[in-house]
Amino acid sequence: MKQILIIEDDESVRSVLKAVLEEVGYNTVVAEDGSEGIKKVCKHHPQLVITDIVMPEKDGLEIIRYLKKEHPSVRIIAITSKTWIDKYDCLRQAKLFGAHKILEKPFLMSNVLDAVKEMLALHREQCNN
Repeated sequence: MKQILIIEDDESVRSVLKAVLEEVGYNTVVAEDGSEGIKKVCKHHPQLVITDIVMPEKDGLEIIRYLKKEHPSVRIIAITSKTWIDKYDCLRQAKLFGAHKILEKPFLMSNVLDAVKEMLALHREQCNN
């Protein structure tokens, strides 16, 4: 079963993402910040990471750089809030650092599910080649 790691410091966003993804059959693991996220990447070996960009400890950009260097096959969806002043710069940087998809909060869960499905299909395709 595909493993998805959600790294998000906002408990309500983290809980909703986890509940919705598990409801449609995905196996999820959660982390409250970037430091915990890196530990869980090493422990659970997810195929997909959904990471917030602005977080305490290690931010999402650090997570993306780490994943691209140490776990290059992992697909990455970066998310950030509409209220964040430099959201466009954060999203642009996330793409430049290697995020495969970017989503702006608040987002529709249908958009998240579409992005997850697409990223896991690309991961499967990459592993089959």
